[in-house]
Amino acid sequence: EKGLLDRATYEVYRRAGITADPATHNRPAPLLPDLYEVIRSGAAGIDNDGVADRLFRYVEGSLAGMFSAPTDVALDNRLVVFDIRAMSGELRPIGILLIADFIWTQMLTESRPRVLYIDEAWSLIQHPEGGRFLSDLSRRARKHYLRLVTITQSAERFVDDPYGAVIAGNAATKILKKQDR
Repeated sequence: EKGLLDRATYEVYRRAGITADPATHNRPAPLLPDLYEVIRSGAAGIDNDGVADRLFRYVEGSLAGMFSAPTDVALDNRLVVFDIRAMSGELRPIGILLIADFIWTQMLTESRPRVLYIDEAWSLIQHPEGGRFLSDLSRRARKHYLRLVTITQSAERFVDDPYGAVIAGNAATKILKKQDR
């Protein structure tokens, strides 16, 4: 699967005219439907694992509205807010992964002070993807000029979680208000 996806991704970007040459990086990025079409066509190899079948619902099926078009969020604003409250079930980890990738890319490409506020951090660490992301971020944030602020109403459950314990352990300041013992 990973080999097929890797080949398909390179093919999709090649078709969009985007190469390793930085002069091509300002072209519009391909979308998930483009990747789906390359996999279905066999241009990247035979899909023995049913990757195209699994992508179908994100491209043409019930979840197509969220993943089949470019974002309408202005990601270059000084303040960017990601609200995942409406994402439930299987969509939440996907949303977390996309947000994590955006944040991590921003941190690595531009060395400037930033602040990342994560409200209801408990809801993220309940999912392995979110917990892994936040614990890694809590260890690396300062090295990349990022101040990480996590907010939760479930402080006790937060620190009892293995990922939450790492996040709390890396916090320079901890503020507890109106918490039970």
